[in-house]
Amino acid sequence: MTKRPNEKNERLKRRFLEYRKYARQLSDKSLDRELATLERFDVWNGRKDFGKYHIEWAMGFRTHLEQAKSASGKPLGKSTIRAILATLREFTLWLSQQDGFRSRIRAADADYFNLSRRDEAEARAAPTRPAPSMKQAKRALAMMPVTTPTRETGQGGLCAALFDRYPRGRVNFAAPQTHQSGREIRDPEPARGGYQVWQEHRHLLCSR
Repeated sequence: MTKRPNEKNERLKRRFLEYRKYARQLSDKSLDRELATLERFDVWNGRKDFGKYHIEWAMGFRTHLEQAKSASGKPLGKSTIRAILATLREFTLWLSQQDGFRSRIRAADADYFNLSRRDEAEARAAPTRPAPSMKQAKRALAMMPVTTPTRETGQGGLCAALFDRYPRGRVNFAAPQTHQSGREIRDPEPARGGYQVWQEHRHLLCSR
């Protein structure tokens, strides 16, 4: 059974949301999400007084989120976890600056709500986006004139757009889309000109 709300915690939530609204100028929609996050943490923590905050709460809640399921029954996405922890980090920072809490809560305590570097990279990675199939790309290239080096370089630009951003060996020529996970981020190869890319890959894309 869920414990009754802690009156001290509720007052702190209200003051924090007022700060976020008027000082940080968050929208009502964003404030609703932050209130839901604070309530989620408060319930998980058994409504313990926020003033008695300990870094073990942050570490325990991170572990809880990693094991939690969404409404669909799937694990929470890294971007969702990142958004939840970001709110709690801001709340802890704010709390460390309030009268009566400065001696008990340090600004550095908020850092325990940060994701690992690997999870942070995955959370920031762009989601999968539809892309032209290789068949569509070959058709577009076939329709482009190549009567002069300048026009040939124009085809190279399209080839560069298809290949330059993906590590070699990671492009699936049969798939209708491309995707690079944050777990696969590597240092990019030296930049190559569109015409050079065109020459390297014309036998794959531009057969007529």
